[in-house]
Amino acid sequence: MNQPSADYLVGAVKKEELQDMININLKTLPEHYTDDFYLELIQKFPEGCLVAKANGVIVGYILNRVELNFGSFGLNLTKKGHVVSVAVLEDYRRKGIGRRLIELSMGAMRKRGCKEVFLEVRISNDEAINLYKKLGFTITKTIGGYYTNGEAAYVMERPI
Repeated sequence: MNQPSADYLVGAVKKEELQDMININLKTLPEHYTDDFYLELIQKFPEGCLVAKANGVIVGYILNRVELNFGSFGLNLTKKGHVVSVAVLEDYRRKGIGRRLIELSMGAMRKRGCKEVFLEVRISNDEAINLYKKLGFTITKTIGGYYTNGEAAYVMERPI
């Protein structure tokens, strides 16, 4: 673990911590992924897949990937970081953990040559939207019916 805070440590996820990440996802988010999906992200971008631990227990995580897409802030093909999933257990929210996970993963994206970062967020998730705005993200479009329950998503982006 590295990057200590007053109450938690953030570091790269280890394979043996996969089930803890899945359990947090099941407890906190309505969208779920296969074990293989997690493993693929961790294998392809290990420095961008992080966990936060409090007293040795995983309380949050972030999964990211690097993609080659047209830039939102220009017309050239560019490497973009994609925040695939970020979650923090409810008892540990509003302590800066989600913010720190995002900030550290953006640093890893920058080191991989990414010029931008984007994510999708439920249009009803005001708490997350407010955090992303504080981190400099802006809403660039809306995708109708993005989630399995039919809810729309905002795409939020920012340069790195």
